[in-house]
Amino acid sequence: MGFQILDSNGNAMTMNDIDKEVCNFWNVPFDEKHYAVPNKREEYPEGIEGSLKYAQQLNWYDSIGWRIHYHRCNDWQCVRNAFLRDYEKIMTQYNLTIEQIIPKEIALLEYFEKRNYQPRFVD
Repeated sequence: MGFQILDSNGNAMTMNDIDKEVCNFWNVPFDEKHYAVPNKREEYPEGIEGSLKYAQQLNWYDSIGWRIHYHRCNDWQCVRNAFLRDYEKIMTQYNLTIEQIIPKEIALLEYFEKRNYQPRFVD
C-alpha cells in the first residue's frame, strides 16, 4: 500500500511511530505485531459474540491508510469524504452521522488535522 503521513514539519512518519501515537490517542495497548484497533477487548461482551465483534474491527492502517491510498488522498477532507461515500447507505437508511458510525476513526482524523499532519498518497 502506498501512503505516508507527514508530521507538522513535512517529514514522513514511520508506521511504528504513527501506531504508537494512535494507541495513545485511542487509549489501547501498543502491540509490535499488530496495528492499533479503536477498542480494547474488554469493551466487548465475554464469549464468542464479543470475540467476533472485537476481531471485526479494522485497524487504523486498514481503515484510514487504505482510504489514503485507494482514493489518492493528500488531505484529511478527502479521507473523510471517502468514509462518507463508503457509509452513505447506512447513514441514509438509519439516519446516522459518520461520527455515530465510526466515532473513533473520525476523531483520529481530526486529531491528525489539529496536529498539522498530512496524508500523502504514494504511487
